[in-house]
Amino acid sequence: MKQRIQARHKIHQIFMKGIKLTSYIKKEVLKVKNAHYNESNTPQGSNTSASLTVGDSLQHTTIEMVGCDDEFNMIMDKLNQQSKQREIVSIVGMGGIGKTTLAKRIYGDASFISRFDCRALVTISQDYNPIKVLNALLRSLDPTWVEGEEKNELAMRVDKCVKGKRYLIVIDDIWSTNVLDDLLRCFKDGKNGSRMLLTTRLKNVAEYADSRGNLCHNMRFLNLYESWNLFHNQVFSQRITLSPEFERIGREIVKKCKGLPLTINVVAGLLSNSKQDLNEWELIAKNVHKVSIDHSNQQRENIIDLSYTFLPHHLKHCFLSIGCFREDEELAEDFIVDYWVSEGFLKVLRSKSLEDVARESLKDLVDRNLLLISTKIGFNGLMNVYQMHDVLRELALREAQKENLLCLKNDRYFFSVGFRRTQLRNSSHTCSTFLSWTFYSQQFHDHYFKFLRGFVSKRGYALGVRDYDAYASMEFMGLVHLRYLKGDAALKLHSLPLFMLWNLQKLGVDCYPSTNGSLNIWGLPQLKNIHFPGPIRRRPFRLVLPRSVHHNLESIRYLDHRSCTEELFMRIPNLRTLGVMAGCKINLKCKAFNWFESLACLYKLEDLLLCGKLLHPKFSTIHSMGTLSVENFLPNLKRLKLLYTTLNWKNMYVVEMLPKLEVLILGEDAAVGGKWKPTDRGFPRLKFLIIQDCDLQIWKVTGDHFPVLECLVLMRLYDLKQIPSDFADITTLKSIKLYECSKSAISSAKCIQKEKLEYGNDAFTVDILRIDDFDDSLWD
Repeated sequence: MKQRIQARHKIHQIFMKGIKLTSYIKKEVLKVKNAHYNESNTPQGSNTSASLTVGDSLQHTTIEMVGCDDEFNMIMDKLNQQSKQREIVSIVGMGGIGKTTLAKRIYGDASFISRFDCRALVTISQDYNPIKVLNALLRSLDPTWVEGEEKNELAMRVDKCVKGKRYLIVIDDIWSTNVLDDLLRCFKDGKNGSRMLLTTRLKNVAEYADSRGNLCHNMRFLNLYESWNLFHNQVFSQRITLSPEFERIGREIVKKCKGLPLTINVVAGLLSNSKQDLNEWELIAKNVHKVSIDHSNQQRENIIDLSYTFLPHHLKHCFLSIGCFREDEELAEDFIVDYWVSEGFLKVLRSKSLEDVARESLKDLVDRNLLLISTKIGFNGLMNVYQMHDVLRELALREAQKENLLCLKNDRYFFSVGFRRTQLRNSSHTCSTFLSWTFYSQQFHDHYFKFLRGFVSKRGYALGVRDYDAYASMEFMGLVHLRYLKGDAALKLHSLPLFMLWNLQKLGVDCYPSTNGSLNIWGLPQLKNIHFPGPIRRRPFRLVLPRSVHHNLESIRYLDHRSCTEELFMRIPNLRTLGVMAGCKINLKCKAFNWFESLACLYKLEDLLLCGKLLHPKFSTIHSMGTLSVENFLPNLKRLKLLYTTLNWKNMYVVEMLPKLEVLILGEDAAVGGKWKPTDRGFPRLKFLIIQDCDLQIWKVTGDHFPVLECLVLMRLYDLKQIPSDFADITTLKSIKLYECSKSAISSAKCIQKEKLEYGNDAFTVDILRIDDFDDSLWD
């Protein structure tokens, strides 16, 4: 065994050295070509591209920057000045020059942030919402924080969190001195070396914050050498040499961008997704108007507008629709997919589902550098969230006016987007097709919403609103175009004529318990997804047995275990996601009814969530009827989440043998016993593992237990003595992420990292997570 592991590491080390050598040769060749092409424009000491791996945050995991080392060092010099006073350093520059990217690099620098007791990063934007900003600060400063609505109370809580502590606060995209004054009330000078870092487009804001007169940094534009490196890395990531014709056109385009990184990225994204045809490159080059020396907004817009002009038609509405959401808002991938599907403007392909087309469209927009992508931890492992740069959002809003995709209203409580369809173009009224509402009134339904396709609601506890009669009205049931309904408010679904919402595809709301018993949703023929909050409210629902087969239904959460019958599952054969909760106390000794065995009917099931004491601690229910075998049970299951199941660690072998399991989340009290030693050859395909809030103390692992594991996340494991050192032997392991774990667990993770580094794997990371790195779906 030991010889095999050593041989594996040696091969891996040789492979890593080969990659490094190839990368080095590529960079050297590129340097020579640059010097040969334009020696006069290559200043001495110019910086090549720098890549940063953020050590304690999943968001923007890898930040690719070109020509920024000197600016990074200058800002760090200002922040590191020997002063006990709270110093405010500002980064000033036009939109798209890289202020936010640089600020996030500083915020994630491990050696710098170790000096501070607490820290937070928040984005302000032009539309300043103090409630949203203060809540965002508190999520970073206090992991236990729950959303609040009263500004003064929130400000006092922020002040309490940082009082007496050395803090680092990054305030991104601030536009007003009044907003700065408002925030500074929360961050008093404790004379302990605290620091604040601002990014702004406005020099007067930076000068206002600079009490010493030398803490303001103006970002420079890239020179031609750096601009070409950035462009080349974006367009020709898989190439080293270019034909003279392509290089001539490429350098001509880069020169017109005048060193603005966003402009270079956007044009590079456009060219990298072109057909690599010389005529197409020349056409794009002719349409790239040269940016003037003063880098005026109009000239910059002319170049960025090309990214929209040359978009394929089926991507244009997708791009515009994202731009219509609030500035700097993070949108989860599943939400964007549901939104695009409900709007109905995706390109329909016979061989693919609309959801797959939506995800491919998202990837295309990211590849074109029109969307920023970051990652969080959710039920499916690492999940993607997306943002649009505010400069590109301005483009989207301009083009949306031309395309009749209109942002109708946007304030603290109410946000709607209206897409004027063909039959409405001659109408004098604009109609909302998507609505997000935090507060409800009796005037909910009017002519603005009769074509509503998507509706998202949020609770308004601070307003004293607990029950929403607007939901129960017949007018709401009259929204026959509705396809997407999601909200925190409770619906009296048992008493509503749901069949009237016959276009509904996704239903995700809370549901009042009813004396009528089971819920009948079978009058909704297009329904694909039902999600009623389960673990948080402990309120599963029961279903009436359908009379016919429903092929469209693909996801149900959270179903009462008493409804999990073979008769039901045989009528929903395409179910891929299922969440089950204990509707009542289960007598584990009774064999008369075994709900778990009915899952064998769900051959296509990929995601399974179990909440409550639904299983026998020894998994004896699987064999109670003598009809199931571990190897053939749930053959296509890829993701499994267990919560409050209290299984014995030693009897987890059933989970270990699931043949296609890729993601396993062991939530609070999922397993008990203190000691876990997986079986040999267990988890053959597991890539992502989360263990959370368990009493695990001793963990025995060898390299054969998790042969293809890529990411290990440990949360609130206060009793775990150490992470097994044999995790260093898993060659596929990319990162270990820790959240509120014991010091000994953190120390052992760093030892694994050191051992990985000795093997030549310098890409492996140990990340200390923050609450913002998790998506709500992890706990839901």
